[in-house]
Amino acid sequence: MRNFNFPILFKSQFQQVVLLISLIWVFPCSLVAQSQLKTHSQDFDFRATQINAEKFANTALAISKVLASDLKFADPETLLIPDHFFPDGSDPSGRVNKNRYSPHNSGADHYPHLVITASFIDPLIYSTRMLEMLRNEVQYTNVKDGVPGTFDLKNRKLGRMSLFSAAEYMKDGVIPITEFLGRTPWYYRMLQMIAGVMKNGTTKSRFGFLPANDSELNGDMLQVFSRVIPMTSDPQMLEWGRRISDAYIEEAIPGSYGLVPTKWDFNKHKGNKKLRLRDHGNETLVGLVLMAAIEQKLNSERAARYLSVVRIMLDRTLKSVNPDGLLYNVIDAETLQPDSLELADNWGYVYASVYSFYMMTGEEKYRDACLKVLSSISKYKGYSWEGEHFDGIADSVESALYLLAHEPVDSAFDFVESEIARMLAMQRPNGHIDQSYLEGNFNRTAIMYMMYKSQGILPVGWNRGVGIGAERQGDKLYFSLTASKEIRNKGLKSQKVRFDSERHRRFLNFPKNYPRVNGFPEWFVVQDNQLYQLKKSRDKVPLIRLGSELIEGVELEIG
Repeated sequence: MRNFNFPILFKSQFQQVVLLISLIWVFPCSLVAQSQLKTHSQDFDFRATQINAEKFANTALAISKVLASDLKFADPETLLIPDHFFPDGSDPSGRVNKNRYSPHNSGADHYPHLVITASFIDPLIYSTRMLEMLRNEVQYTNVKDGVPGTFDLKNRKLGRMSLFSAAEYMKDGVIPITEFLGRTPWYYRMLQMIAGVMKNGTTKSRFGFLPANDSELNGDMLQVFSRVIPMTSDPQMLEWGRRISDAYIEEAIPGSYGLVPTKWDFNKHKGNKKLRLRDHGNETLVGLVLMAAIEQKLNSERAARYLSVVRIMLDRTLKSVNPDGLLYNVIDAETLQPDSLELADNWGYVYASVYSFYMMTGEEKYRDACLKVLSSISKYKGYSWEGEHFDGIADSVESALYLLAHEPVDSAFDFVESEIARMLAMQRPNGHIDQSYLEGNFNRTAIMYMMYKSQGILPVGWNRGVGIGAERQGDKLYFSLTASKEIRNKGLKSQKVRFDSERHRRFLNFPKNYPRVNGFPEWFVVQDNQLYQLKKSRDKVPLIRLGSELIEGVELEIG
């Protein structure tokens, strides 16, 4: 394998950041080449970046296999992929495949992460096949006011309007696309569904009609509003988000011992006294923290009240954890006792909110809670998340990466390496893992891992066998671009790559980079209007580019 190592040094001077990119050959002469770069690399050992690049290449191959294999099961007319796709019509356990496309399953967890995969692995598929799937999703699944329903691909029958399907599709599907790519056609599809959900909400409360009486659907919508409100500054979006938030801040949480009840009757003003801390229950807790951040930024009259209630909610939640800080799946709201000793694989969803609250208030105890769980998580290498299903492993890795982008705890990175290896090993030679919509979550977490390995640098159209690996050392970033022998023999001359940006600001208009569910962590980012100098070791004249140009993509020579 041929490796190209690029030491990048950052020096702020008159609003400029200087990147010195140097090309070396990793063969027996590599020690000589590195010694020639000693001025720039300070004896940096590029083996770490080369290992990262190899892991990047292997993971890129895994997600490309999922993309290729899963698209084969798309319905030939609608191009929609069913929730489960088995050649003989049933899965190995004997359950009948009803050829259903469900917006809350395939739409939320599968299709969107194939979109994200295609956006940088195969941009042609992204701009053609994926957009055609969106058009068909609108054509075949819309029931009323843009709210979708389940579509029977065999009988061509559309089910009833489902607010839950719309909310799940937005929160787990369209939000990740928007977090990753910004304002795309999927973003505008989301705006349509938001209005449809709020127009058709039938749960009456003293705050107005709500989408539902459960913490999952309402929480899904809060997570959607927490993105759309700062993106649009639309007063209608703010009113809708406040309507749901107020219902929990002013009634449901105070009436449920300071915690979010799984169910709350807004007519009888009582709930089931249960808090679900894993997914399908923790959504409102997560959404309320980001809504509090919005109120704080607006300096509104609600801000103090929201912060006070959220603080109590998080404090009580943190009192329920196990000795290592991990969350139980379900707890009693009054006693804080767990229903069982099963641990939530989505622990980082809640802890991302805890860390966000630390960023909002500066209260160190919330950062300390996050550091505690990160310092303990390595004990859970090989843990049976969700019965050792790959989706549980994926969620636990995702949980760690949300926090590690802010607090780099070495032992927690070891946990990530251990668990991602377990997950990747579950992929079959044909590219499948379990032939269900959850394969999208496999790609989601794998992409997050790739971005950690490359510090956010991604290819623009991936050439099989190409790897990108990066390491930061203080204020310096070093990265390697690697190419397999097979790729070199095919005559590949270059690979276009793009650097990451402050997507929280650029896309969402967030004041801070709050760690958040369904947001891809930012590692190394370039600034749009700063100048960057790119210089190979054997070139005398550097290449000067704006950060915005690096974000768009820069071609790097291979060989």
